Amino acid sequence: MLHTLYLIRHGESTANVGGPAVPDKQVVLTERGHEQAQGLAQRLSHVHTSAVYTSELQRTQQTAAPLCEQWELLPQVLPCLNELCNLEFARIANVSVDERRRMAQAYWALGDVHHRDGPTADSFAMFAARVDDFLGMAATLPNHSLLFTHGIWIGMLAWKLLGFEVKTGPDMQQFRQFQTAMNMKNTVVYRLQIDSNTGLKQLSYHC
Repeated sequence: MLHTLYLIRHGESTANVGGPAVPDKQVVLTERGHEQAQGLAQRLSHVHTSAVYTSELQRTQQTAAPLCEQWELLPQVLPCLNELCNLEFARIANVSVDERRRMAQAYWALGDVHHRDGPTADSFAMFAARVDDFLGMAATLPNHSLLFTHGIWIGMLAWKLLGFEVKTGPDMQQFRQFQTAMNMKNTVVYRLQIDSNTGLKQLSYHC
């Protein structure tokens, strides 16, 4: 018997379009992102679910809102769905978009899985551990649950299900190349199926 979960990237956010820097949890959807969330509710109208989960970040909660309103469901927050926050907000608060991009590129070029840019930032190892936490609990979530998360998070899930490591700098940089090549449009939906007998997990593009 297959246990099915749906993993959804949030709608277009102000961070996606180079908006002003704000703390990661406070990044919101653009007007287009809200329209995408409304369209997603229609695209997933065939999925009968009793459970909706989001990360702690506001953009996932806003993306889930139209579906929750449509089905009269209250979303639950799962911190293990959180985005990788690789830059300390205090360092990027007053710099240009181009400088933020340069700093992000430097983070990946450093290739240190334990490096933290500051006390509120994640190390790459911390981020990877969150996905491991999810994998440990996935089979306990209600069948056909909808989980609203982030593109890089879905990429890490796919990477781990393929059996790849994330323990070294080269692992980290190879993951980055893999993740950026995936289909990660805003509100993309992936389906995670878990074989109840063997525990085997398979991720596939849904819509």
